[in-house]
Amino acid sequence: MSLQSFCSGTSTFSNDTLMHTINEARIREMKAVFQTIQIVICAIGVGGNILNLLTLRSRTLQTVPFMYIRSIAIFDLIGLSFIALHFALEQVPNASYEQMFYSTYFEETIINTFLVASCYCALMLTVERYVLITQPHMRRPINPRRMARLRIILVLFFCFLLHSPMTAQNRLKIVDGKWRKGNNVEFLCVEPIFSLFNYYKMSREFIRFICIIAMAILNAVIARKLQIAKRKRRRMILRPKANSLSVKLPSNADTNSQELCYQGGSKRETNSLMRSFTEKKLTALMIAITFIFMIGNLPQTFVMVLQNESCESDFSFQVLRNVANALEVLNHCLNFYVFCMASSEYTRAFLLNCLCIRRLFTDVPACARFIYSRKASSCLTSRHNSMRFSPVLLSDDDMKDAPNEINVEKDWKESDQK
Repeated sequence: MSLQSFCSGTSTFSNDTLMHTINEARIREMKAVFQTIQIVICAIGVGGNILNLLTLRSRTLQTVPFMYIRSIAIFDLIGLSFIALHFALEQVPNASYEQMFYSTYFEETIINTFLVASCYCALMLTVERYVLITQPHMRRPINPRRMARLRIILVLFFCFLLHSPMTAQNRLKIVDGKWRKGNNVEFLCVEPIFSLFNYYKMSREFIRFICIIAMAILNAVIARKLQIAKRKRRRMILRPKANSLSVKLPSNADTNSQELCYQGGSKRETNSLMRSFTEKKLTALMIAITFIFMIGNLPQTFVMVLQNESCESDFSFQVLRNVANALEVLNHCLNFYVFCMASSEYTRAFLLNCLCIRRLFTDVPACARFIYSRKASSCLTSRHNSMRFSPVLLSDDDMKDAPNEINVEKDWKESDQK
């Protein structure tokens, strides 16, 4: 963004009235098409995030990592709701001063605060998983749920502070007797303020760009380390020596197993936290989140740096801007649907908590086959886990922290009878 283009506020077509009129007509038609697309995507996203929050009430999804995923859903829902409000206000023929004041000084800050906060929450979850997996013996906080809640609040506050200076770029002005949003020429068209504001915009979007790239790299490393650990466990199980030792147990095996359970009581909370951060379903969800965040945020970073009033009549930039906006909205509305495709556990939790939607889906043959395939796989998984861990003595604390997968078939039967 150059000082001349920003402060002039005129386009390259300003000297040719006919060309300028034709270009504005093309831009209006293009914006109308993308506006319809974004409204549809936004409606799907609001519904999906509401279903996401309903699903996250499940007993199996109450661990610390899913606190971050719940915050992502809340921030996405708020951001998409304000985007829907933006499109609704655009349909008002004669905008009032209050409406234009909100659109000029508050709208961009609010929307970007919540949408970017959801991205940073995904990054925090990735970083916590990476530290926990690479440094499993590192000392953990006494209350991880409280610490996660505090971090989420701090991230939201940081995003608000980061995007608050965006209001300095715009100024409310009267054009042809109507209130319009324009560049804040009086404040920014002075050096060194203009250069400092440009540095701010570049830094803000560079932070988002680095976060997306870091999230992709860390999730790739996490998936690789978990894959290596899984191979090592398989090799240990398949060793003949280990099999022979497991057969020749001493006569006091019951006493030793009870002692091991009591010794592990002090580390039960840490082990539960480790399980919740390393389970396979969370890895699939994080890979899916990273992929859609990359598609939705990387184009938008370039648009946010280049955007100003002088670009309003540039057709190519407006196409790029609307495509980036549509991808960003699509990014924040896809989480729920990608979760259901990536994790059978998440699908099962959704179907157990949303019975009316489940009954509606079972009337469609293709959806019914998908639902009952997930149901069967969930029941088989729970049976395998219960057989695998049957010798372990569980306490009340374990049943609070660990996912309650023992009653899977019972929950399905009860929900089917309702």
